[in-house]
Amino acid sequence: MTEDPLEENSQEYLNFQQQFKSVVVDGIKYYVFEGDILLDDNEFYSYFLRQKKSVNCSDSTTENESKDNEINSS
Repeated sequence: MTEDPLEENSQEYLNFQQQFKSVVVDGIKYYVFEGDILLDDNEFYSYFLRQKKSVNCSDSTTENESKDNEINSS
């Protein structure tokens, strides 16, 4: 059984949300991004996923570079 991606990332997402200020305009919650850009919940979650993906990609790149260095040093 596959978990819902939101459920799977919920704690990580909640921690990410706490790094940003939020405002409510006309009953809609927005997250303040880079000082003056407002992101609604959907945009903010998309941003979270992109950030997470870029971190995961850089982690795997570092792992691959380490493996390459081990092979080259042998």
